[in-house]
Amino acid sequence: MGSSQRQAAFVAIGLVVIASLVIIYLFNEPHRRSSAEEEKLTESVDRGMAIFSQFCVECHGPDGSAQGRRGVPLNVALNQEAGTAWDQREPVLRKTLERGGPTIMPAWGQADGGPLSEQQVTDVLNLIHSGDWAKVDAYVLSQHGGVAPTPPPVPTSAASPISDPLAQQGQQIYQEKCAACHSIDGTPKTGPSWKGLYGHEVTLEDGSTVTADDAYIKESILQPGAKIVKGFAPVMPPFQLSDDEINAVIAFIKTLQ
Repeated sequence: MGSSQRQAAFVAIGLVVIASLVIIYLFNEPHRRSSAEEEKLTESVDRGMAIFSQFCVECHGPDGSAQGRRGVPLNVALNQEAGTAWDQREPVLRKTLERGGPTIMPAWGQADGGPLSEQQVTDVLNLIHSGDWAKVDAYVLSQHGGVAPTPPPVPTSAASPISDPLAQQGQQIYQEKCAACHSIDGTPKTGPSWKGLYGHEVTLEDGSTVTADDAYIKESILQPGAKIVKGFAPVMPPFQLSDDEINAVIAFIKTLQ
C-alpha cells in the first residue's frame, strides 16, 4: 500500500470514528439533557421545600393540606396536573404568591415588597407542582423539633371583650391578616407577640432599642425590614394598609397589655 493509500485509509478511519462519536452523542444527548433538567428541578423543589417550611407552613400546614388552618390547600390534584392545565394555572399561582391575596395572604415577591426573589417564587411553584407532600411533611417536622408550627388562636369577643370601635376594627384586621405570625398571648411565633408590646422597649437585631409607639408600629407594617427585632428573621412582607386601618391596628395593640 502506497503512502497516499495509507493516508486515505487513515482519513477514512478517522471519519468513521468521528461519525460514530457524533451518532453516540446525538443518541445520548436527549437523555443527558433530560437528566440535567430533572436534577435541576429536584434542586429547585428542595429549595422550595425549605422556603415553604420557613414562610408558608403556619397557614398551609406541613403537608400542604391546610387542614384546620387559615390558608388554602396546596396539595390538590389541580396543582399537579401537567401540560396545558399547569401552563394555565401556574401564572395564577405565581401572581397570588408574588402579590398576595385579598385577605390574609400577603405579597411575597420582592417586586411587591416581599422577601422572595423571582427564583425563590419559582422554587415554591415547582414544589407545589412537583413536590412530594409526604416528604415535605417529614422535612417540616424535622425543621421544627417534630412539631408542626400552628397559628395562634384567633381572638374572640368572649375571650377579650373590646368596647372601643376602632380597636374592634383593629382586632378584625388582626384576625384576617396578622394572626398567623403574631400571637396576642406572649407566645413568639414567626414574628414577635403583640402582648404587652405597645409602649415597651424593643431590642433590635443591631443591639439598639426602640420604643413601640405609634410611629414604630406604623413603620413596621409599611416597611417591616427597616427595624428587625432581635431573634426574628426579616421575613415579614409589607402590608398596604390605609392610615385608618393602621390606626385601628394600633388601637387594638394598645388593648393587649
